Amino acid sequence: MIVAPIDNSPAQKAGLQPGDIIIGVDGEDVTALSLEEVVQKVLGPADSQVTLTILTPSTGKERDVTVTRAKIELENVTWQQLPDTQIAHIRMSAFSEGVSQDLQKALTDVQAAGVQGVILDLRNNPGGLLSEAIDTASQFLPEGTAVLLREDAQGNRQTETAVSGGTGLDIPLIVLINQGSASASEIVAGALQDNHRATLLGETTFGTGTVLNEFDLSDGSALLLATEQWLTPSGRVIWHSGVVPDTVVPLSLDTQLLRPEAERQLTAAELANNPDAQLLQAVQQLAAEIGGQP
Repeated sequence: MIVAPIDNSPAQKAGLQPGDIIIGVDGEDVTALSLEEVVQKVLGPADSQVTLTILTPSTGKERDVTVTRAKIELENVTWQQLPDTQIAHIRMSAFSEGVSQDLQKALTDVQAAGVQGVILDLRNNPGGLLSEAIDTASQFLPEGTAVLLREDAQGNRQTETAVSGGTGLDIPLIVLINQGSASASEIVAGALQDNHRATLLGETTFGTGTVLNEFDLSDGSALLLATEQWLTPSGRVIWHSGVVPDTVVPLSLDTQLLRPEAERQLTAAELANNPDAQLLQAVQQLAAEIGGQP
């Protein structure tokens, strides 16, 4: 199952969506193969092509999608002040190493530009490093605030807390989430929601939240065993449940999400007429909170 296509990737350009299931690669049925085996069949040299057979669970329909492979250049944090507003749209596409530092710089630049509110976009963000999730939440939460609970098989819980140095502790904040927000995205969203630091807007997240350890077996196979699960600070389970937004705004899977790089060319009228209803609702709510007009 595809959690979320990476920003500016061949998969995203080909129209693959969160929740799509890869059942074939170049005409070969891969439903009985392991994740690693499927990945190896999908990978290949840049500029070559691979045809994926995709099942969309919501419709039960299958389709073939031909993807042109490419080397993906990741830009994990981008931002843009939305036209005719005092609101910045900050997009985080993944939680790879160093992303919290990129966010900190973006928040510094945003506030230097006189922006009064932030929309943090975690939609279709499949997650990444736990440490980066904690450091990201720490940009908005005071030191010592609970970010998540780690629970082992015996029910013992350990609290992970925010660290010092946050640069967005007081700025009004709305967080966008959807069914492609997973893992570290859910940790950040849950932490900000439970601590009443931000309003979550969009759709319920993917529902991951376990730590898997690999145990090698004598026949050469391996067992992946969940040895720990992540809970929100109030003790809500993320696994299979996801994080439910405060404001539910559904969006069809084929809607093109607005991203900061595209917004640089938009007028206020073009923004208002964009089909990304989640972003537009966030702008409206945040503008009302900071006392301005979108």
